[in-house]
Amino acid sequence: MGLFGLESESDAANRYAVLTSQLSALTKAVGAIAGSQSIQIDTLRKIMTDITDLTAAVTALQAASAAAASAIEMELAKIAAANTGNDPAIAAAVTSIQGVTAALTAEAAKVTP
Repeated sequence: MGLFGLESESDAANRYAVLTSQLSALTKAVGAIAGSQSIQIDTLRKIMTDITDLTAAVTALQAASAAAASAIEMELAKIAAANTGNDPAIAAAVTSIQGVTAALTAEAAKVTP
């Protein structure tokens, strides 16, 4: 205690040093939390970009799959029409390929971007 029961200059300096140290530690902790949140935000942005890119790729794949299935169906129709001799092997092959194409179309429909 100092003069008149007041805090001495030495006690005030010591208390100031303790408070400054505590404030420094708090500032470092807040900085670490902010840095951690920044990393988390950057990671989340990357994930969202990846999801957007993946969605675009799935959409493109669905379009390509639908176009391929349509083209295959058109070619199968030509083959079936040209099968004037009603060759059972050709008819069976056409039916088999149509089944595979239908399955491909059904699987593509299950994926929604």
